[in-house]
Amino acid sequence: MKQRIEWIDIAKGITILTVILGHTIDGLANYIIYSFHMPLFFVMCGMTFNPSSTWHVFLQKTYKSFIQLVLPAILLASMYFIFKHLRQHNFSLIEFTKSILFFSGVKYSINKTTFDGIDVPWFLMSFFFARTMFDASMLLFKRNINLVFCIISTIVGVSISRIIWLPLCIDISLASLIFIQVGYVFKEFKSINGRYLQYVINPLYWGG
Repeated sequence: MKQRIEWIDIAKGITILTVILGHTIDGLANYIIYSFHMPLFFVMCGMTFNPSSTWHVFLQKTYKSFIQLVLPAILLASMYFIFKHLRQHNFSLIEFTKSILFFSGVKYSINKTTFDGIDVPWFLMSFFFARTMFDASMLLFKRNINLVFCIISTIVGVSISRIIWLPLCIDISLASLIFIQVGYVFKEFKSINGRYLQYVINPLYWGG
């Protein structure tokens, strides 16, 4: 059994709570929460991430993640859409199919085509693609090159999202790679020295 890291579990719990709060409150508090809660979650993902050693292992992990993340996301999104529109007496199989294929958290329009939002499950889809892309990049690139890849991917993801949203939250997944990379770097620091804080505290003493 893998040993749990208590403070990471606490941080994940706080992040989950902020996700819930972000969907239930409005105003300045909502803006503040949305400014950090998603990046924090992806950093936590990087800090607990174990890269695949081979492509065979990668395929096994991807399949497992698909079962654990994508299928529940589709199920929850389908239930949300069906119950919402049955209650409103305006359910449409065509609109349902469009929304599930696009998988946006909120309603979004491209030209004259509108995709209804499926609420919170969008994050599971984004998380799946982000983690899968990061795992693949760890196999494809050396450490320094992978850092550059994650930076470029984040820039591309943010730039695309300002123009158009991609289906299945791919643009958000691209933008999240740098945060997973940051978390993974912290994890490597811990494996080398056993402490995170000394990388912040020591320079303060050197500067003094």
